[in-house]
Amino acid sequence: MIRYKGFSFCSAPRTATTWTIDVLGRLGIEPVEGRASAKHQPWPKYESQIQLSMVRHPYTWLKSYYFSLGGGHVDVPAVDNVFKMHSRESKSFTEFVGRLDEGAVGTMFDTYKAGSVLRMEDLPHCLFDFLAPFGFKVDEGILKGLNPLNQTSWHRFKEVAKIDDKKLRAIVTRKEEDFCDTYDYW
Repeated sequence: MIRYKGFSFCSAPRTATTWTIDVLGRLGIEPVEGRASAKHQPWPKYESQIQLSMVRHPYTWLKSYYFSLGGGHVDVPAVDNVFKMHSRESKSFTEFVGRLDEGAVGTMFDTYKAGSVLRMEDLPHCLFDFLAPFGFKVDEGILKGLNPLNQTSWHRFKEVAKIDDKKLRAIVTRKEEDFCDTYDYW
């Protein structure tokens, strides 16, 4: 978790956390406590500041996790305890999706539940809307030269071309029905 003046931020891996921290820095919003390396560490039991977190469609999150992190250890129990074993034991992304319990992604994201939860798909404008009440002036020019959202290396894997996105997305959406209802991912 990273504390800023007026709010604190943490989010699950693969939810534009690095991008968000970069944008905040470009706006002159610097942490008062915590470093970028703490961005995936969940809230302490009692957090008095306004909390900001991100979510991502469960299917694109799983795809990003599987191909970008390769089921690697990310040192976040909410992620490692659920996804690492299934990822490493699966021979394909399709098998990985099939192994997951219903609600696994939603349960992981519940670890990061906050007063303000932004959908990654709605960036950058939802972030600017969040910052406005704090008096931060947002100039969209700060986005120039910033890496595009969701720039990841998973496209280089041959398996990606073989994935039936429509079918797997439907399976994940069914498994994550409550999460999709909560964050309007239909």
